[in-house]
Amino acid sequence: LKDEVKLVQQRSHHLLEYSLSLDELRNKKWTSFQSNLSDLDDFVYKWSHVVKDWDDIVPDPIVHQLKLLESSIPALRHCRVDLFREDHWVELLQGKLRLPGSVRVDNLHFSHFIQSLEILATPDA
Repeated sequence: LKDEVKLVQQRSHHLLEYSLSLDELRNKKWTSFQSNLSDLDDFVYKWSHVVKDWDDIVPDPIVHQLKLLESSIPALRHCRVDLFREDHWVELLQGKLRLPGSVRVDNLHFSHFIQSLEILATPDA
């Protein structure tokens, strides 16, 4: 029983660490984060390996989110502020990604892209 309690505590700690790490990425402004997508690569790599080692129970939402994050990286690499004009950003953000009209390049955070992971992770969508 002690081992099971310890395992549950360890998993809880990992889940909290996952959440805090993702929040740290979410809060980054896109203008600076776009050139540091290796941080996202590192996050996905680390957590994919952590949950892979959980032989007992891996929360499905985390596995699903990690797969979406990994699949969205190629599309995110193309979302560079210096490559798009304002009208292209409007088309991407409000059109393709269906984000609110208040979201613009100057207030764009990685959290906005996380809201649209299903779209970003789908090639040619």
